[in-house]
Amino acid sequence: MPPAPPLHSGQHDAALAERLRQAGLQPTRQRMAMARVLLQAPTHMHAEQVLHAARQHYPKLSRATVYASLPLFAERGLLRALPLGLEHTVYDSCTQAHPHLLIEDSGEVMDLPPDCIRWDALPPLAPGLEVTAVDMVIRVRRTPTAEATETAKTAARPGAAD
Repeated sequence: MPPAPPLHSGQHDAALAERLRQAGLQPTRQRMAMARVLLQAPTHMHAEQVLHAARQHYPKLSRATVYASLPLFAERGLLRALPLGLEHTVYDSCTQAHPHLLIEDSGEVMDLPPDCIRWDALPPLAPGLEVTAVDMVIRVRRTPTAEATETAKTAARPGAAD
């Protein structure tokens, strides 16, 4: 297998542009900036994170464009909008069914291995129904002991009290 092209090579951008076209989207500069952030590696991001990261590629990118484009990317199968019940929608660049771990204290979302949950054990559906998606989110929070340990580690770092 040949090595992956550098992240900003013409070959890589051409592959991203083709992926947008295959999804029925015109690869505008704004969408390409978002694609560079979202579609080159597995990630979980909300709109403000996408805006900040994509502005590194296209500084003129507007907030309105990001908020309008993310649902479109999801509708076209490039991303999944995760129903996490947070104040913002988190978008996942891996569109295959897989479980997630949500750390409620921080809002951080992590992928879990797809084989850690049995997807084939769903109950039979009533006639006329079909499965459109399976969303598995395991919610965790830090225990008071873990919070105290993290606080102590932070305080012990050189320059932490500055």
